[in-house]
This record gives sequence, structure tokens and C-alpha cells, in this order.
Amino acid sequence: MFLFFTSVVTIAQNIIVLDTTNKEFKTNLDKLYADRNLKTIKNLQSLPDKKIRKQALASYEDLSLDFKQKIKKGTFINESFYATYLQNLIDKISASNPAFSDVNNTTILLSFSESPNAYAIGDHVVVIEIPLLNKLENEYELAFIICHEISHNLLKHTYNTIVNRASFDNSAEVKNQTKSIKKTKFGKGALASNFLKEMVYTNRKDKRRNEHQADSLGTILFKNTFKNNDAIVVQTLKNLEKLDQATDSLSIADYTTLFTTKKQPFKNEWINTSELDKYKYDKTSKFWNIDSLRTHPDAIVRANYIQNHFKIDTLSKHNNVNSEIFTSLKFQAKYHYVLGLYSMENYGKSLYESLLILKNQPENTFVRAMVKSNLEKIIEAQKKYELNKYVDNPNFKNYSNSYNIFLSFIRELRKSELQEILNHYST
Repeated sequence: MFLFFTSVVTIAQNIIVLDTTNKEFKTNLDKLYADRNLKTIKNLQSLPDKKIRKQALASYEDLSLDFKQKIKKGTFINESFYATYLQNLIDKISASNPAFSDVNNTTILLSFSESPNAYAIGDHVVVIEIPLLNKLENEYELAFIICHEISHNLLKHTYNTIVNRASFDNSAEVKNQTKSIKKTKFGKGALASNFLKEMVYTNRKDKRRNEHQADSLGTILFKNTFKNNDAIVVQTLKNLEKLDQATDSLSIADYTTLFTTKKQPFKNEWINTSELDKYKYDKTSKFWNIDSLRTHPDAIVRANYIQNHFKIDTLSKHNNVNSEIFTSLKFQAKYHYVLGLYSMENYGKSLYESLLILKNQPENTFVRAMVKSNLEKIIEAQKKYELNKYVDNPNFKNYSNSYNIFLSFIRELRKSELQEILNHYST
């Protein structure tokens, strides 16, 4: 894949090649993470209670294994264009916050992803996912998000969550409640369900508290680093509400333009919206109160809390002029998002996002190559009856109407029709 895209990008519009095969980068990252693992494992091994220690170590091992597998798969990207910029932000935050010396130990990574996000996993590791970069309005928003994630690590939220969960699961309260339910002859299922709800709600409540704490400390780090830009913090938190919202779509006119070939005109019946009816989902009330289960509190609530607590004047002027490098970073992220989806074998979504770009940039050689490559993979999967592994099923609850129509459209096409479209993008 890397060699293929190298040849494509040489004639594309200044799109930087990403090397997902850098063995040295993977080896060094794996070693760095392993060294930090040892320190955390040593701390967990010092827990006095044997059962709590055992469960905490097992939970941390699962977390570490998942992260190491991402390293091995090439999820994390080594590209100096991004790395230098992100590291400079860390250095600036560290220099402006001498009271928090551990900020300087932060390792910041760039990751392929299907959705815009950032996260901290403990051990002074912060991950920024590529789709997030293209969603942010300015670099100060990115800086606050990084401050927020650094704060999770400074407050040891990952470590404390693992230990607290193990302590709770092995507490006398849980043991006694479990024994009581087992002894009950009638209504055992209802008692067990209520107890499970109580445990889950408690866990989510703790996570929401962690978010508030990270918002607060993150605000302090940000204020110390970027003077007179306090309003950005509130703006960023409010913008979290719309990060996952679709901002573009494919129209019938777009389909006609993108899928008409010399030998095969676009057919209106390919857009069969009635086919979507089979994917209806149950809208009745569920066992769980979804709002109460949200890991992150409502973004507006968080924004209002920070605004009031820190007495931030949201009408004050702030520097929202993007630097040339951040503007370029957003530009690159749009294309690397598509490449990341392809790398993660989500060929359907990668094709859809490619088409959203291609409708406005019909001569973009990189995007046309992405369309071709995704079509090849989709045809291959179709022949093997494995389409569902690489192309999402329509989902009214989680996907936009435009994306659902596209997913139905792909399934409407015959193999011969798909092949003709592929031939069109192969020339």
C-alpha cells in the first residue's frame, strides 16, 4: 500500500505521504511504552489486597495489550510534519507550567481513526486522532484539547479508575449484595438487573467527574500558556457537541456525475431509499437511561461550568487567526483521514469520504486513486461474500442520512456495474 500511494502522491496536490511501515518507529514506540508499563506494574504490585491487586493488574494488562496491538498494526503515524508541530505545542505548555513538571514527559501520538477524537491512556501518553484535526476551527482549540488530555494523565485518572474498579468489585458491599441475590427465591432477575444498573451508573458518574476535573486543570494549563485566549476554552467545549455531525453530503446530482461512465449511465434505481426500511431500529424506551450513561457530561454543561468557575468573558477578543502550518495541517488531515479509513479496512467509509472530496476536486489524482483502491477492495469482498466485513450496514441511529443512502447504493450495484465504475476510475 505504501509503495502504491508513494507513486500516486508524486503527481497529487502537495499531499504528504504517510509511511505506515516504519519498523524503527514501531520498535522505539513499543520499547518506550514497555518501559513505562514496568513503572505502572510495579505500583500495582504494591497494592496490599491480593484480589484487588490481581484484578487491577489484569485490567492494566488488557489496556496495554490493546495499545501494543495498535502499534503493531500501524495505527500510529510517524510523520515529522505533524510530530514537530504537536511536540512544539507540548513544549510550550510545559514551559508555561513549571508547577506541573510531568507535562514534559508527555508522548503525543497521531493516530488513524474512524471518528474525531483524542484520548489519554495514562503513562503520559496522549493520542490525537487525524479526523479531529480537520474538525477544529483553530489551533487554540487543539491546544486546549491537548491540555485536557494531559490533565487526565497528571491526575492519574486511568490508574485510579483501574484500582477503584478493582476495589469496588472486591468490596464487602458487592460481595454481600451478590450473596443476597443468590439466596433470593423470587425476583432474582430484577434484583440482579437493578444491581447491575447501580454499578454501571456509578462507573459513569466517576468518569463524568474525571472529565470535569480534566476540564478544570486543562483550563489552568491553557490559561498559563495562551494569555488572553480564555474564551477559546468555552468555545472548544461547546464545539464538542457537533464534532460528529456530518457537514457534507452526496446529492443525486453528485451520484450522476461521479458514477456515469461512457458505457454505463447512472441509473436512478440505484438510489433505492425504500431498501433502507429494512434497517429500522427500535425507538422504544430501553432498560438503560442513555443520558445517564454518557461517559462525557453534556458539552454545554461542561462549558457553562468552566465559564462560571473561571469567570471567563466569552465576548472578549481572542486570537483565532490560524498559522500557516495549522492551515496546512488541516488540509493534510482531510486526505489522511481517507487513507486511514482504507488502512483500517473500512473501505465503504473511505470510498464515501473520498467521493465527498472528489465531487469538488474531480481532477485530484490522490482522491481518484483512493476511489479506485476502495472499489477494488469492495469488489473483492463482494466476490467472497464478505461485504459486511468492509462496508458498514445502514444505521439510522448513528449515521447521517447521506451515508445511509450511500451504503444502500453500494449494495444495490451488481458486480458487473461495480466493475464498470472501477474501470472508469482506472483510466
